[in-house]
Amino acid sequence: MTPQVPEATLIGFFSPACASCRRERNRLRAVAARWPGGPERVYAVVTGPSGSATFLARLDPVARIVVDVDEAMRHAFGTTAFPAVFVLAESGSLSWTGLHVDAVPAWALEGASSV
Repeated sequence: MTPQVPEATLIGFFSPACASCRRERNRLRAVAARWPGGPERVYAVVTGPSGSATFLARLDPVARIVVDVDEAMRHAFGTTAFPAVFVLAESGSLSWTGLHVDAVPAWALEGASSV
């Protein structure tokens, strides 16, 4: 059974050791603040030990913070480099992927589920 996720769910993967991730977390915050459906439809995933959550602490008001201690979520998405950004459709299928959150297509911000 395919899990149901809200339309246009934004998911960003980050690593505290990644210099580009420091820039992208600020961009994610800006995009997430205006994301349709709010924090219920935005996930910021950080890999590493439980203390890694502090890396994304400023995103807490606009996103759900997930600490991927065992990297199971990273592996499930096939993420091999950071940062990585995904938009999922309601069916759970991948609608868009990229490296920079500010490149997310306008249709996603408008709440559409596909191009």
